[in-house]
Amino acid sequence: MSTLLDDGTGSAAVFLTPLVDALCSSKNPASVEKWLRYPGVGDRLRALATGDLPLTHEAFSALPRSHSVRYLRELLMSTGLLPQRNPGLLKFDEWTADLLSGIAAADDRQALATYIRWHHRHRILQQLDNGALRASAFSTARQQSRAALDFLNWLRARGTLLAECTQHDIDDWFADGPTTRLLARIFMTFAIRRRLCPKLRIPNPPRGAAPAAQPQPERIALIRELFTEDTLPPIDRVVGLLVLLYAMPATRIAQIRLDDVTIQDGQVFLRIAEEDLPMPEPLDSLITDLITQRRNMGTAANPTSPWLLPGQRPNRPISTARLRERLRRLGVTGAGRVAALNELLREIPAPVLADLVGCNPKFAAERASLLATDWSNYAAIRARRAPSHP
Repeated sequence: MSTLLDDGTGSAAVFLTPLVDALCSSKNPASVEKWLRYPGVGDRLRALATGDLPLTHEAFSALPRSHSVRYLRELLMSTGLLPQRNPGLLKFDEWTADLLSGIAAADDRQALATYIRWHHRHRILQQLDNGALRASAFSTARQQSRAALDFLNWLRARGTLLAECTQHDIDDWFADGPTTRLLARIFMTFAIRRRLCPKLRIPNPPRGAAPAAQPQPERIALIRELFTEDTLPPIDRVVGLLVLLYAMPATRIAQIRLDDVTIQDGQVFLRIAEEDLPMPEPLDSLITDLITQRRNMGTAANPTSPWLLPGQRPNRPISTARLRERLRRLGVTGAGRVAALNELLREIPAPVLADLVGCNPKFAAERASLLATDWSNYAAIRARRAPSHP
């Protein structure tokens, strides 16, 4: 370790002591040794120690993209050697730089850069500030930005610039091609508002079919299996039940923190949105078991992880992709979540439920409309379900 971090004096650089402490205190030294042998890791550590690689985010952004560079950057943030930055935002900025570097036309590159910065990145920063950022925000921004670039390239292939775009161009774009072209609507609206193109009419997207719900007997059978099958790991039983009982999306489950779980008088509560909800048996005991059996806690990355489901990367929760894969293997699908949402909508108004489980408010309202349950008849529903008194 001292050789890798030698600052030229024969000993490890003093300013990297927090990194040395984190690596040496790992509960799994074998994983540290394996990581140190990855190509390029040793060279970057030596460059940090000697000052050839400045300890700044700008310096790391200039390095070639790789998993090991990203991991080291997050490890330095977790040890306090680099200022905290949202890892998803850092990755999005790298993706943006790569996307823009491939655009030859300067005016198209500038238009797309303006759109990404002042629409997507600005919204992401706002959501970060108010704690409302969803993991899906980055994938949505990437999809819509790619669609915007496709539109710009399509215009150029027609011999048209964005500033010269006509209503005929807009109509032709939507009349022919895949449904993913609808994702360019946001860019078109932005371009009109910023006067990057003439004021044109952007058609509304067609209304799609309502997503199907899992048949209730199948959902109940799966809930029963997760309640009783003690051969399944606690993580699988907990995440499956949170979907099937509370309609929680994988993105929100991944973000559950340890301090979202509280125990009072033997009752386990889970904070969902701003509500501390009592967990039913046996979900309550499964959550407490999960806390004592958290995974990925033996590396230098996660010695004090605040997440209920720690990931493999420094100070990060489990990835949404991994969580969805676990749910898929259990048979817990989007249809099961829709069925849970339908059941909850019979008890809770759509606007309240949308905030509680983290779904799109418009989607919740549409489901409520299909079920003929919404704010207008909420009081009557509660009155019918209330116990009668002599």
